[in-house]
Amino acid sequence: MISKKILAFLLCMTLLVTAACVSPQPAPDPVADAPASAADDSAPTLTESDTSGGLADATISLLSRSFTLNSMYVFEVAHEQLQAWQSENPNITVINESVFDEDQFNNRFTIAVSSGDIPTIFSHYGGGAFKPYIDSGMVLDLEPYLLEDPEWYNSFIEGALAFSQYPDISGIFAVPIDMFATGIFYNKTLFAQAGVSPPNTIAEFEAACEALLAAGIQPMTFGDANSFRGGHLIGDILMKRHGSSFMHDLADGRQAYTDPEFVEVLHLMKSWQDRGFLGANVATLDVDGERTNFRTGQTAMIQHLVSQYGNIMGDGATVEDHEVGFIPFPYFDEAPEHRNAWHSGASLLHSIATDASEAEIAAAISLLKMYTGLETAAIQVERGEGTFLSAIRGAPVSANPVPAIVEFTAVYPNATDAGKEPGEYSTNPAMRNLIRDQIQAMFAGTPPEEVARILQAA
Repeated sequence: MISKKILAFLLCMTLLVTAACVSPQPAPDPVADAPASAADDSAPTLTESDTSGGLADATISLLSRSFTLNSMYVFEVAHEQLQAWQSENPNITVINESVFDEDQFNNRFTIAVSSGDIPTIFSHYGGGAFKPYIDSGMVLDLEPYLLEDPEWYNSFIEGALAFSQYPDISGIFAVPIDMFATGIFYNKTLFAQAGVSPPNTIAEFEAACEALLAAGIQPMTFGDANSFRGGHLIGDILMKRHGSSFMHDLADGRQAYTDPEFVEVLHLMKSWQDRGFLGANVATLDVDGERTNFRTGQTAMIQHLVSQYGNIMGDGATVEDHEVGFIPFPYFDEAPEHRNAWHSGASLLHSIATDASEAEIAAAISLLKMYTGLETAAIQVERGEGTFLSAIRGAPVSANPVPAIVEFTAVYPNATDAGKEPGEYSTNPAMRNLIRDQIQAMFAGTPPEEVARILQAA
């Protein structure tokens, strides 16, 4: 069952996107309020100058997927804000090693860890895969710094900081700025042409796909050349079939990847490919092609991040906003208890290395306060025109909502469970990518049972 903290986060996040609208972007995922008296006497003290210039001379390194020169507005804003922060703190040298490409980022981070040269600030996705780094002592506990500054601490919507906490370790080890949720956008015009209604259940989804194909309409195409797509799809299916507790059971070994409960989900995904629901060339089509097919009316549905609506409906769209609707990912008739479970959670998190000096930590805290501040969140919301799902209280909303985002905000408050894709929970840092790669291999021809065996042996 979902924790009260996570549920509170889900509800708060919905309120922040209630009047959202979108613009196209090129393609490239708590704690109670701290009273003012909550600061621990032993907590590090940051002076007023720490957030308004006057920091001690320091050199800090930064390895993130956010602070990069990338055409996606989220990363553009982060990079621009970094430059603004540097101009206000000219005595702080920032060695920015950030890179957007996920594989390149993972390689750089792996090399940094193995060499012992940990960046002062680094990004990650949290979860079980990140816990070994905390256990090894390389990640700074940010809780004392949050308690020292109640305004910063209380700026996060309730539940947001829960994604950087662990039940068996005291502390808060990262801060987020945004969140994610996935679902299905659909073309109302194509649905009407095929005489089908938006599906609520998996059975209805499959029936709708068959009816669309019979009408000469491609239900979906799936761009798993970008392997995160398979990770997001299996995250959606597993949440609706088994809920977030199943992810923990896989990570803890109480459930095996070779168990029928997991293998049946692989077979379901493969059957959708075999029946033509996901289009041709699933393993070689990329996400840009998938989005193009939807925005030009070649497909009736796309399963995607809600925050990426602007990228989906990008340049060259022939489908208009009023033609696009939103539905939660369908649930299983045999598992109605997971009807309102969502593939959702904190997006990119940022942490500080424990081996940083006092001056470096002060500079890093100042930079993270800027990055997670209301001003940055407001720019993100404005630049994304409503698609940015902020983790910061008081972030503005857009005034001209598109129908699909309105429909999302109408159903998301019903969420009773939230979880990420299964690899996020494993203490094996390579597990998330291994699962994604094996799903890609399955779409290319590897039998589901072999995929399960490989995952279980990892």
